[in-house]
Amino acid sequence: MAEENVQKQDELAKDLGLIEALTIGIGVMIGAGIFILPRFAIGNAGPAAIFAYLLAGVIALISAASTAEVATGMPKSGGLYYFISRALGTFWGTIAGVALWLSLSFAVAFYLQGFGEYMAMLLPFGANHIAIALIIGVMFVAINYRGVKESGTTQNLITAVLLAILVGFVTWGAFNVDTTKLTPFFPYGGGEILPVTALVFVSFIGFGEIAAVAEEIKDPGRNLPLALFGSVIIPTVLYVAVILVAAGILPLEGIIDMQAPIVEAARVFGGTFGALAITFAALMATASSANASVLASSRISFAMGRDKILPEFFNDIHEKYFTPSKAILLTGGITIFLVVAADVESLSSAAGVLTLVNYALVNIAVIVLRMRPPEDYRPSYTTPGYPYLQIVGTVSSVGVIFLADRPAQISAAVLLVLSLAWFFVYSKKRSTVSGISENIDWKEEYSFFNTQDNLTPVLNGATAGISTKREFSPYHLLTAVANPASGRSLLNISNKLLERSALDSEISVLNIIEIPEQLPLNTARDRESFMEQRKKTQKDLFDLVQEISAETGTMINPRVKYARDRYNTMINTIKNENVDFLMLGWHGSINLSKISRSMVGQLVRKAPCKVGVLKDRGLDEICKILVPFRGSEHAEFGLDLAGDFSETEDCLVTILRVVKPGTDVEKEKSRAKKEVDKILPEDRQVNYEIKVVENDVVAEGIVEEANQGGYDLTIIGASKEFRFKNILFGSIPDVVADSVESSVLMVRTYDKKISKEVEKVSKEDQEKAEKSDEPEKI
Repeated sequence: MAEENVQKQDELAKDLGLIEALTIGIGVMIGAGIFILPRFAIGNAGPAAIFAYLLAGVIALISAASTAEVATGMPKSGGLYYFISRALGTFWGTIAGVALWLSLSFAVAFYLQGFGEYMAMLLPFGANHIAIALIIGVMFVAINYRGVKESGTTQNLITAVLLAILVGFVTWGAFNVDTTKLTPFFPYGGGEILPVTALVFVSFIGFGEIAAVAEEIKDPGRNLPLALFGSVIIPTVLYVAVILVAAGILPLEGIIDMQAPIVEAARVFGGTFGALAITFAALMATASSANASVLASSRISFAMGRDKILPEFFNDIHEKYFTPSKAILLTGGITIFLVVAADVESLSSAAGVLTLVNYALVNIAVIVLRMRPPEDYRPSYTTPGYPYLQIVGTVSSVGVIFLADRPAQISAAVLLVLSLAWFFVYSKKRSTVSGISENIDWKEEYSFFNTQDNLTPVLNGATAGISTKREFSPYHLLTAVANPASGRSLLNISNKLLERSALDSEISVLNIIEIPEQLPLNTARDRESFMEQRKKTQKDLFDLVQEISAETGTMINPRVKYARDRYNTMINTIKNENVDFLMLGWHGSINLSKISRSMVGQLVRKAPCKVGVLKDRGLDEICKILVPFRGSEHAEFGLDLAGDFSETEDCLVTILRVVKPGTDVEKEKSRAKKEVDKILPEDRQVNYEIKVVENDVVAEGIVEEANQGGYDLTIIGASKEFRFKNILFGSIPDVVADSVESSVLMVRTYDKKISKEVEKVSKEDQEKAEKSDEPEKI
């Protein structure tokens, strides 16, 4: 076995860019907080409620900076719970985990009630908002239980629409503000600011959900901090602007009694259209936030079950849906109970206070990790102003809790008592988590005012210029293999394509395992029960690669990626690793329904590299190759590949031209010879012949020749129709691939100029192609 030529890799796909990560945070932050809470915020503090939002934003921004540091140092699933438990140990991990789990559960109940209130306003028969909230809550639990995926594109669209509506509300509303309604600015004095801060803090829990998917973010050293800061700053600016507009339009005395003051403010200057736009935005925001928070909450309880802080019951994965089903059901049960038992204001305050507990602890975690950095802890982002920024963040978070209203303080106290009891009764004896702080002798080594930074010297002393990014050869061919049983032909073709390339060319064989969003990627990879069948597939793939590598001496890298979305992972892999050629397989017939929903079809249309799709019909050796050819750039690429095969395999290449009956065959051969000589000059020593056949239908002519000539492989280039959604490589290539008896390699080349127009096929070109008597270029 040539194991030296095999470099096995096991990877987690990083498919979230800056925009995707930012929309995760903003999508949750701009939820019920902006559509439900203004009546309580303005009603209790008047226009000065903006200072409550600003104070909450500053505290959240400090905590976001600390979160960015620990998240880039240990980008793992579990978010704030994971960071705090690894820094502070099981005791504080229990408090942080329970606080985060319950804060998200309270938040989900809050979002659901908000959704119910807005939906009840639209329904004509006086529907009960609690009943609506319960129905939607059960639906979201079922969605997450089954692992139904919400695409990143959908979330991006929802966030963009929300931002557009709110910016429109602020811009249009600013021209209708009555400044006299903003006076006095502090109608109830300044004492209400801190309690209102605790009330509205539920609006600032979104950035924690970005940290929870840190392991899935591309370039986390750059994108993670930017996403965290952006998800705090952008909503804070919007909150302040919305509050000022609403307070400047509506009478202060009546706001507290309004069910939806933002809708009423929009109605004042925008009429029915304005009110409906805000109602639509509120429904989208509350539904999106509730669903995302159900997912995040179940992930936290699942992670605690994995660490044995909670019973392993929480760590079970559904055999069919591959989701943490029991964790989801319990989270859903708690949420449903809260929807029935509590009102909006109490839910908001409780969620905000429980969130502040985690923000205080994550700031302390940064201090501990700076004082005693673990060997493998190397954050690519460090917060400025250490340790003063962290001390301010901790003190301010705790201070707001002490100055919150009584129900919120009771929530924090009950949390502390329950967490303490649970720690001593259950998790202390069972938990596998060991925190850095547990190894610090605080009396001997440190004091609160001696928080020495031992991390920065380590980071500054690290060798500069060393890149951890994987390097790839000058020519990189990526072969996607889902089933090793059918992978041999793909790998044989891939290997032959490299035989004339640079000596350090390589093949990456990629197998992608799709994981539901409800399950952390690294946890799925490490679970034997979940991975049993997949591990067998990986072993078979590795054995196949070793066998072919031993036969050919080619460097082949079998790789497995755990990902949320196979298509996005494939596209990102191609872009990030400068893939030159993507080799795919197609099984079964080529029909409309399969093409329209297939990943292969999407990659053929959109992959930023050359693409080949092999339809294997028992390809073993290659002695005779048929290449239909009529001058398109894709056909030229296919002919070039056939030339490569001929040089390495000493096989005959038949270049086929199909013409209408009555055409001058010799003249057509002469024309074809001139075109072929440009691609296959004499010095390439390719053994080829040019054949011209007559047929009214091009596809029929190709199929007849392919089936009568005994060819081993037909190589056909894409037509311009490959850009259409329901066509794989074009009407002619698709028919040929489905009808010939030989194996078929369909190819398309790639050019950046051409790719910009890949989805802009004009009707005029299509009509010309249909009317033209000349056979389509293939």
